[in-house]
Amino acid sequence: MTNFNSYVILPELRLIVTNFQGKTQLDDVIQLNLKFIADQAYDSSYDVIMDFRDSLAIGFRMDLMDYVEFFKKSVSLKQKIRLGIMYQTSNQEFLLNIYKPIAKLLKMELEIFRTLDGCLTWMKYADEEQVLIKEALSSIKSKSPDDNILAK
Repeated sequence: MTNFNSYVILPELRLIVTNFQGKTQLDDVIQLNLKFIADQAYDSSYDVIMDFRDSLAIGFRMDLMDYVEFFKKSVSLKQKIRLGIMYQTSNQEFLLNIYKPIAKLLKMELEIFRTLDGCLTWMKYADEEQVLIKEALSSIKSKSPDDNILAK
């Protein structure tokens, strides 16, 4: 299982879409966050969709506090953002449910979903916006690790 994590920033939708493939650990999530935070198109007020459905997320409860500490040091949210996370396994669901109350302290409104449609409905994107998001996610899933991804 190849490990490949990617993102795309959609400024017109004020959204960051991420995808994790392969064995994914907390450090992989942090490294991808650092990449999109360094991107010139990044804005801390953008909502985020994280797709873990193609990954075998390996994590433990204690890892969540490391992520919270990273987040506090690296990201300054001036307003509440929405974070929609898609998962596949019971372990992912368990960890994400533990993270939900912590997310509120970090100015995040977090919900977890098994499907992209459920996530997009919760985030209240219009039909034409949903099409753009689905295309962007499909595009980053099909890229190779060598591709540099930035939506225009």
